[in-house]
Amino acid sequence: MTKKIVAIVLVVLMLGTALAACGGGSATPSSSTPSSTPSSTPSSSTPSSSTPSSSTPSETKPAESENKKTYTIRFAMADPVGTIFDDYMAQPLIKLLDENSGGRIQCELYPSGTVAAFGSGLDSARTGTSDIAQDAFSFYTGVYPYTELINTPGIDYGSLSSFNTLIIDYAKAFPEDMDEFVVISRWAGSWFGFLMPNEPITCLADLQGKTLRSTGSFMNYCTALGATGVMVTPNDLYEGIKLGVVDGAQFTLGGTCSYGLYDVCNYFTPIEAYYGDTCFVLSRETYNLMDAEAQAAIDKTVEDFLAVANKYSEANDQLSLDEILEKHNPDFKMYYMSDEAKAEVIKVAEPLLQAKADELNALGLDGDGALEWLRTNAKKYA
Repeated sequence: MTKKIVAIVLVVLMLGTALAACGGGSATPSSSTPSSTPSSTPSSSTPSSSTPSSSTPSETKPAESENKKTYTIRFAMADPVGTIFDDYMAQPLIKLLDENSGGRIQCELYPSGTVAAFGSGLDSARTGTSDIAQDAFSFYTGVYPYTELINTPGIDYGSLSSFNTLIIDYAKAFPEDMDEFVVISRWAGSWFGFLMPNEPITCLADLQGKTLRSTGSFMNYCTALGATGVMVTPNDLYEGIKLGVVDGAQFTLGGTCSYGLYDVCNYFTPIEAYYGDTCFVLSRETYNLMDAEAQAAIDKTVEDFLAVANKYSEANDQLSLDEILEKHNPDFKMYYMSDEAKAEVIKVAEPLLQAKADELNALGLDGDGALEWLRTNAKKYA
């Protein structure tokens, strides 16, 4: 009997040893780090996330962030990488999202319109092809009428950065149906003017009969100037000018630099009272899929980004001109109209402002009120 007891004890001891050998080791939460080099096209219609393992050794309490999802969101940028826009706008946005979320929100950048360019960025965010997109609301003619009014030339807001601040309050006073997006920022990043290949626009008479690339609410202005407006995306404008499809463009100096148009154009005439806003938007669906803390990080980024946009707007034109002259086309020239010629060109826009306000009134919107608000507050933020 004693021998049997001893044998049983030995068996139990051996089983305990075997089980100990199979079990040990410490479990730590898993993590995911998004790839810094995106594939040519986004792989899914919702932001990817990773949920760390909840199993931890009993003696170790994990840090709070280790139990929270990380998000990889797809950022569709119209501009190329390595440009002033990339350095001053895209990269700071990516950095702010990272810092404000404690590293939980990371971006995969798809530049140069590979996923979405101007005129398709909003649609890409709407349909889930991207999560964040760069675009301009004015490209969507008839969809955002209050935006079309503020983008109609004829009112001088003092500076590009003051326009950036004004448009925030304008959008609150006259909201539009943008609920499908979180609008991260809207800004005027460069003065608009006339970009020409062979001779500058010096006065109103120079515009007669010209065919100019134009967009959205600028089309009516182009016609009123005596020119013909043609819708051409920035990505196609180089070939359009090179092949003579258009004589020139209503464009920006910043865009001239970003899209390499200095190769086919030699003159730029800037015009004050000629603003157009660009935007970064985040898909509302993407935002709603995030937890409350990640959403708070997005909200904080929206607040922080005005200073980034203003810095870009204040520096962009001079940086663009310097880069064009020093690195690309030393023969590129800026032409500044006389005060009389400039006043004549701007005066053409005055009846267009009221006509645009009348369009809003006809839609049941407060076009007159919005126009009066813009005129009253034009220099408030300068």
